[in-house]
Amino acid sequence: MKEFNLQVDTSTSYMKVFRAIGIIGVILFATSFVLEWTKGEDIDWINTVTGIIYSSIFLFFPEILRKQSLTFNEEGILRHNYNTYWGEKNEFEWDNISELTLRKNKIVIKNKVGSSERIKLPVYTNEQLSELKTYLKEMAEVKEFELKEK
Repeated sequence: MKEFNLQVDTSTSYMKVFRAIGIIGVILFATSFVLEWTKGEDIDWINTVTGIIYSSIFLFFPEILRKQSLTFNEEGILRHNYNTYWGEKNEFEWDNISELTLRKNKIVIKNKVGSSERIKLPVYTNEQLSELKTYLKEMAEVKEFELKEK
């Protein structure tokens, strides 16, 4: 089977809204800074710098999210750019998985030993979710693990 990659889709409407809020905020704070500076008034540096920083976070927020992805292939599940804590893995092999539960925004993996681990899904569209479900159904038949949906 070919590889399936689940990555954040930044072309959705809510990501465009985030970016628009960022653009409007940067323009607003930059123009207020320039207008105060040309008039010779005192510039409130804390509010201006804070506003530009927070607006730029909204502006670049979708690109930060884009880096987080999951790759499903013949060997298993690979996490890319996830924050891993002590004891968490970035790779899950199909041979060690006995049950995989697909929930609303996460995948719960139960190992053959009995322990379970949760992987939070990146922001996805309905098309990506349906493709993921079909891919996991095919993989469950090939690799012989139980697939549940909740």
